[in-house]
Amino acid sequence: MHTTRLLVWAVLLLVTRAPSLWGQVLTAFNHHGHLNSGTAPATGLYDSTFRLFDAPTGGSQVAGTFAINGLPVADGLFSVALDFGPGVFDGTGRWPCGATPPASSIRK
Repeated sequence: MHTTRLLVWAVLLLVTRAPSLWGQVLTAFNHHGHLNSGTAPATGLYDSTFRLFDAPTGGSQVAGTFAINGLPVADGLFSVALDFGPGVFDGTGRWPCGATPPASSIRK
């Protein structure tokens, strides 16, 4: 009897609270990339910017520019958490684009 009541309460809680959780769409994602310095894999801290577009080439920017100062890059590889904010991911295709300054702007 006690188990049945507990199960009923758990189901009621799930049914009444879960829809508000299901409706939440997270906007952050991890972006992994590769960066070269000339022809060799880059290593160091880079000031980088990331933008989000609605097409892989020739598209329009759909969110603000996301800047990261001192992005660590090791053997050309980096990983960064990006969050362009709510309303950006509406089910249509999105393409991130990253940029780093010339080698003279690398942090040592």
